[in-house]
Amino acid sequence: MSPPVPPSAAVNIFQAILADPGDLAPEISTDQMRVSLDQASALIVDSRIRAQFDAGHIPGAVCLDVPPQIQVTAVRTIVGGDLSRPLVVYCNGPHCQQSRRLSAELMAAGFTSVSRYQLGISVWRVLGGPTAVEISWVERVLDHDDTAVLIDARSAQEYSNGSLPRARSSPVDDIAAGRAAVSGLPHDDFNRREILFGRDPRQARVLAEILRQRPWANVSYVESSFAELSKALSRSDS
Repeated sequence: MSPPVPPSAAVNIFQAILADPGDLAPEISTDQMRVSLDQASALIVDSRIRAQFDAGHIPGAVCLDVPPQIQVTAVRTIVGGDLSRPLVVYCNGPHCQQSRRLSAELMAAGFTSVSRYQLGISVWRVLGGPTAVEISWVERVLDHDDTAVLIDARSAQEYSNGSLPRARSSPVDDIAAGRAAVSGLPHDDFNRREILFGRDPRQARVLAEILRQRPWANVSYVESSFAELSKALSRSDS
């Protein structure tokens, strides 16, 4: 049995990386990824296909939406040819090869500040990282998952004036101010899909950040406004 790690050398789960031997691009931890997001200090690159991106991505990440063989060209275009631009590449998680492949190709192409969040979207979600989704994925979930829960983060008044079918009210402004408790989320299964939406993406993101400290493990928010989401869902039902 290995000896216990002394407290001074201990690393908590938010500071952990895989430390894969032989990989060229350095890894960053979940804590470091959150700092990159908060400070907008790097371009976050999602190396996966569009359908996977739509189903859940790290907020602010760019989807390349091109075949793998021209992803490096797409990144070069996004950064305007600035090969020194800090980049963080991620994919589906520890056993996914997409971020390893793309980061190596970027470095071979001359990019000088490339990092990987190799833990990926799967670990990001489990550790409470806010996860954004696109309207197309919401439409697919509502068509195929009767257990999914929609949470309306707008005010109680806005909710009473009309919301989405199946939506439950959890007014984030009141929750953040301590005037109300989080409501509407299921207590029978903490792994059920919860999809948050608000007057705008920022409002839904605030509720997602609050829920980061709660036991629900499958929370995402829509990166579109209520008006855009409502219009799209109404169109798909017609």
